[in-house]
Amino acid sequence: TPPPVPPVTISGYVIDGYISGATVTREFDANSVTTDGNGFFSGLQGSGILTATGGVDISTELPFTGVLRAPDGSTVITPLTTMMVQLSQQFGLNNADAQAAIKTALNLDARIDLMTTDPLSVSSPNVELLIAGVKVASLLAMAATAGISSADALSRLGVAFNQAGEEERALTN
Repeated sequence: TPPPVPPVTISGYVIDGYISGATVTREFDANSVTTDGNGFFSGLQGSGILTATGGVDISTELPFTGVLRAPDGSTVITPLTTMMVQLSQQFGLNNADAQAAIKTALNLDARIDLMTTDPLSVSSPNVELLIAGVKVASLLAMAATAGISSADALSRLGVAFNQAGEEERALTN
């Protein structure tokens, strides 16, 4: 008999600032892995949505208390990929349409792939993408401080992002 085929694994980064010590899992048949000191994970098995919890934001040295998610096929897990998952679940958008809505709402370059672009990459940093992620993360943090649940805050942001995408206009203050 042939030797067993090893499971397919993926690797990537957890970014809200790089998150060290985060636990990363997938939706189906997954193991869990922990990010290293640079927010990098590898050896993740399974399929479906990626989820990252816990750890420490190495840029602020503060504990990361939120939940970040990303669609299957992502190599980065960020506040913007979290919004992609929200738009998919709330409005049934596919990844391309969710990305388009987010890029329109935040006035981002349409050529950026939110599922694979690391805004902090030394070789090709993307300040606009980093700022957009910080805006979404900040809105979620402010909502939590105001007593609004993460689910409600994501739902409200989802409505705004979806509407901006449908109307093809950027969100303003």
